[in-house]
Amino acid sequence: MAKTLFPPWDLPDWRQVDDSVRGGSSVSYLKAVDARSNLEEATPSGEKGSGKSSDVQVVEFSGTLDIKTLGGAGFASQKYTYNPPLTLSSKQYSGIRIEVLPDPDDYVSPTPKDFTFTIATTPSRKMPNGRTASRVMWEANFRAPSRGRNGAADPVTIYLPFISFTATYRGRPVPLHEVACLAADDDLLEDDGNEKGQDGAVETVSQESWALEGKAIDEAPGHFHTEHIFELGLMCRSGFGKQEGDFSLRITSIEAIARQEDACASGPPLNRRGGSLLGRLFRFC
Repeated sequence: MAKTLFPPWDLPDWRQVDDSVRGGSSVSYLKAVDARSNLEEATPSGEKGSGKSSDVQVVEFSGTLDIKTLGGAGFASQKYTYNPPLTLSSKQYSGIRIEVLPDPDDYVSPTPKDFTFTIATTPSRKMPNGRTASRVMWEANFRAPSRGRNGAADPVTIYLPFISFTATYRGRPVPLHEVACLAADDDLLEDDGNEKGQDGAVETVSQESWALEGKAIDEAPGHFHTEHIFELGLMCRSGFGKQEGDFSLRITSIEAIARQEDACASGPPLNRRGGSLLGRLFRFC
């Protein structure tokens, strides 16, 4: 069966990681909301309060994505750290399932709609100068749902198979065979959303392409090992000026998908609204 990661959300344990680490002006929040009345009812992440986060069922990842300060680049994110690390055995689980609600304000383009779910499989490390070292992150992108016909606000399920996650370093995709070789850079702050270098051509070998060649994914160099997960995150990034402004994503739950649930599945990340499957998952086998 699926493993529920959130709720409870433990909002005070989430932390902001925005482009302010590079001098940017983007900002993010994670707060509890009442999905029925659209009223805030608990304490935002990073702030202490009397609200009991264990009672929270719906949270809103929101903020403002600024691209002017950094000349087109920008990101805003929220991170949750596990200590001890979370274990999601690849023999039991095949991906992440996120249930979201359409934005009640139904923002229109060019308001940001593209988001990223991030996973860190190595612990955070402090350098001698007190800064946090860069590390490899695993990312999967998805798009926020819009209201359905007649203004319907049915929950939408987003599937992110582990095989669809891409390894990145300082926000730049890296080949799988380089993942195990990357060392922390003592000159840079932690900057998981850094877009510098993404506009350059990068030769990558993805988990999907490895599997499509008929090779066992566990044998891929730099394989995505989910047995030790130290951090999960939600991110909204500009994509070099492709999106900016106020964003909002309402989430009811985040779960790990059990393997028996994807027995007939194949395909890339996708959305399911109101129980109607719009595609097929790619099996992480």
